[in-house]
Amino acid sequence: MSVNLSLAGPPGNIVSYVLTNALADAWVPTNRVLFVGFHITNRNGTARQVDVYWNDGTTSNHFWTGTVPANGGTSFSDLVFPIDPNASNGNSVPKKLRALAAINTDLTISFSFINLMPQVSQTAGSRSGGSAHS
Repeated sequence: MSVNLSLAGPPGNIVSYVLTNALADAWVPTNRVLFVGFHITNRNGTARQVDVYWNDGTTSNHFWTGTVPANGGTSFSDLVFPIDPNASNGNSVPKKLRALAAINTDLTISFSFINLMPQVSQTAGSRSGGSAHS
């Protein structure tokens, strides 16, 4: 299945992080963005397991586990969600992404995102003259 989305905002520069065998912050954006996927590269001769989480400032919530093939890579783009680093802690709003590799080795994760424009961040009816309908 594929989904086409029309989004107002420029794509952000890809952000990369070298994974370790300890759960750590892999990406903390500086402004509100729309996460659209990631790619993991494995420069090791053995396949490796990786886990990815979103974190609301209090709790890490697991959303992906996969095995990255030896000397290869894998991509994920099946889930799109906003990340707001300025959200209040513990409100189930993703503030950052965290990742963990099964073994501390040659794995790099690269995140793709869209910088959200102010008009996209507004809720229905919050613009002047607008109204929300149920």
